[in-house]
Amino acid sequence: HYRGEIDRAKLAYESQKIYSLTNAGGVEVNDLGDGAFWTPEGATLTVRKGDTVFMLVLGDPDLAGRTLDRTKDLAQKVLNRY
Repeated sequence: HYRGEIDRAKLAYESQKIYSLTNAGGVEVNDLGDGAFWTPEGATLTVRKGDTVFMLVLGDPDLAGRTLDRTKDLAQKVLNRY
């Protein structure tokens, strides 16, 4: 979890996103916060909303499809608190 200045949050998020999409098979996830991406390697969902960036790791990486759906549901619950 990272919370701070919005420019720093955006920079932290974007650098992780670039790495994920170019080196770890990551994919963008729509309709979560101000941006989100899924990294199958490690089964990690990273979400940015305003000045906050958080990462959720849930389930077994071998079940990536189902895990992504479950992790998106959990991320939406977190976002509902902001």
